[in-house]
Amino acid sequence: MKGRGWRRPSVVVLFAGKALNQRLAVLHKYNIPEWVTEGLLFSVAIGLVYLFSGIKVDFDLTARDILLVYFFTVIGLNAHVGDLARGGRPPAILLAVTVAFMPVANVVLSARRGQASVPEGAAPEFEG
Repeated sequence: MKGRGWRRPSVVVLFAGKALNQRLAVLHKYNIPEWVTEGLLFSVAIGLVYLFSGIKVDFDLTARDILLVYFFTVIGLNAHVGDLARGGRPPAILLAVTVAFMPVANVVLSARRGQASVPEGAAPEFEG
């Protein structure tokens, strides 16, 4: 969706998601965030458009990977070691498995380097 045409539907979905979260007690009871409701609403709407009209909607995902890195980095920056310690054994296991698999991911990526597609700007480039 190029230009300004995407703004109107996105605002409609935004307000519809907010209204659904305010009106449906089950969403509030289970702490379903508004953005999850909005995303589901949008997905269902796009699915119905495709089902009934055959119109396929494609999205430009070039910025997705780098934005995901930023998103999870911010989550990591907000983590506190004290919270991990209070969590007991499960967070410690999760942390150990995550740290153990980081080198594995690097080895797999290095082995596939010729096939891997890393978006331009997603990885730092060094001159030397």
